[in-house]
Amino acid sequence: MTTLSQFTGTRSVATIVNSQSSSPCTSKAASGLFNGKTYASGALTANVLKTMLSVSGGGQVNVCSVFSIDTTSKTIRLVLVVDGVTVFDSTTTANTTQNNGVIALGTTYSGQPVRFYSSLLIQIASDEAATDKLTACINYETDA
Repeated sequence: MTTLSQFTGTRSVATIVNSQSSSPCTSKAASGLFNGKTYASGALTANVLKTMLSVSGGGQVNVCSVFSIDTTSKTIRLVLVVDGVTVFDSTTTANTTQNNGVIALGTTYSGQPVRFYSSLLIQIASDEAATDKLTACINYETDA
């Protein structure tokens, strides 16, 4: 072996465990996390997952959260699929606090980035049918 993989390996993460990885979780302040790019949810159908980011190839995701931009009561769900494996899937209890939501990666919830080798999929959902009431905050990078 002459590649770096002999030292680092090429195994994907199997699961992310943090204070919000079990449903139902209590929402946390999740907006403005460490230079994550924000993505407005667009139109959401109640309780139906919507893809916010889909990446083919390798890289790593450093920050991933989703939060409410208003005070309307709603549950918020965040799903991360890394290399075809669901590594995080959690839903909040009913939330009425603006800028609160679910944090999978970033801040003290999960301090390490998560590597992906073939694909990354980030999906969100809410029990409220609405447009642009959730925002995903994502910081990721891809391999050359």
